[in-house]
Amino acid sequence: MKPLLDCYSLIRPFSFKQKVLIMHVGGIKLKAILRRFTFFIKEIQNRKTLLGHSFADIKPYLVLL
Repeated sequence: MKPLLDCYSLIRPFSFKQKVLIMHVGGIKLKAILRRFTFFIKEIQNRKTLLGHSFADIKPYLVLL
């Protein structure tokens, strides 16, 4: 399985208690809302496949950022 070393993220303030995490994984842009050390996928923009990566592969990167 291809390593996710090419992933990058941008964390920017959204509100006082909320941050927005934007990740680009294999050409897919995921926008997640970080709230109380949890995350929720808000929107998947770009309906391409995950190029061999499952959500379980991506989850650690979302949690660590």
